[in-house]
Amino acid sequence: MEIEVTKWRAMNDGNLVGFADMLINGLVEVRGCALRKGKGGSLWVAVPSRKYDDEQGNTKWVGHVGFPDDSMYHEFQEKSVKAISQQDNAERFSADDVPF
Repeated sequence: MEIEVTKWRAMNDGNLVGFADMLINGLVEVRGCALRKGKGGSLWVAVPSRKYDDEQGNTKWVGHVGFPDDSMYHEFQEKSVKAISQQDNAERFSADDVPF
């Protein structure tokens, strides 16, 4: 899986580090991915999503982008964080900070 960051905007708002648009394998651009900092400083990428209420009235979120299995999801996380870390105005961090 090849990931290229086509647009990056650093932010500093709670656990939000910034937003990125990413081109995956030169075929699909996913716009508006959020780079977030988890507990302990680990970094992860949230794909765009929408919220909904389940049958019990609980608020849930569903991503607009899915992955066929956990290994693909983990690969996306690792390579996305690494690609964002290479941006000129990215917060300095290591791809080793990915918790997966």
